[in-house]
Amino acid sequence: MIAKSKKTSPVQWAAAVLVFAVLAGVGLTDAYPAPPPLTFGEPVNLRLVIPVIEAAYEGIDCFSADGLEMYVSSSRPGGYGKMDIRISRRASTTDHWGPLENLGPAVNSAGNDLFASISADGLTLYFCSDRPYVDDKTYDVFVTTRATKNDPWGQAVKMSPEINGPGGCNYGVSISPDNLELYVNSFRPGGIAGPSPTDIYVARRATASDPWSNAVNLGDTVNSPYSEAWCCLSPDGLLLFFSDHFNAQPRPGGYGGADIWMATRASLSDPWEAPLNLGPKINSSRHEIMP
Repeated sequence: MIAKSKKTSPVQWAAAVLVFAVLAGVGLTDAYPAPPPLTFGEPVNLRLVIPVIEAAYEGIDCFSADGLEMYVSSSRPGGYGKMDIRISRRASTTDHWGPLENLGPAVNSAGNDLFASISADGLTLYFCSDRPYVDDKTYDVFVTTRATKNDPWGQAVKMSPEINGPGGCNYGVSISPDNLELYVNSFRPGGIAGPSPTDIYVARRATASDPWSNAVNLGDTVNSPYSEAWCCLSPDGLLLFFSDHFNAQPRPGGYGGADIWMATRASLSDPWEAPLNLGPKINSSRHEIMP
């Protein structure tokens, strides 16, 4: 449930509707009418609303723009490697989610395949993989495409050095709604957070048919000397969610463990504002990660 408050800002409302839309199963692209004074309700255990997800095996990566596909990283038995990407579908946003299906060997490998992000048109899927599996420290960004939403995903290919960068571990990716910005969490050298924690980078292109630019650090407005991990864009591209990394010291201003934060921008061409902590309704003294 979402509680009303006369003091709640439009930014708080937008974040509330994003999370509420996911939990209630409504279409994400329909979740932004004129902002009333709303704030977060009490968090709900995901097993109560999406029982096909098994916490011992899965984490949700992303939803399709129409709300009919859910992509998860899964370690449940019967896959192709350590972690596979699976999909659950539903006929409408009022229907229950169907059983999880493995995306198959064109996408998954013998290593870890995870952190998927689907384009707004549903035809391009970005994800991270440590193939060929050697250890859990070297991840690259891969991409797969399909001709229509009813077609299977094609053979995944490793993205260019402009995205994957030199000598880094890319551990999370998020595509903008216009398919012109690709956000990457990376441990690559030269970041604001130093040699070990992760920063958020972005690569851009002029059109969907143009090559990507070099991924650049978002800078010290968003990134900090601590750790910004697992970034996720809202459906309109104006909210950037991320969390502290649970293996690094959290950024100051939080509630104890790894917290979820949110940066905003006025339009897709505007710069990001300084991040805000989502507050004690969402965050706690434990770890809240992977929005």
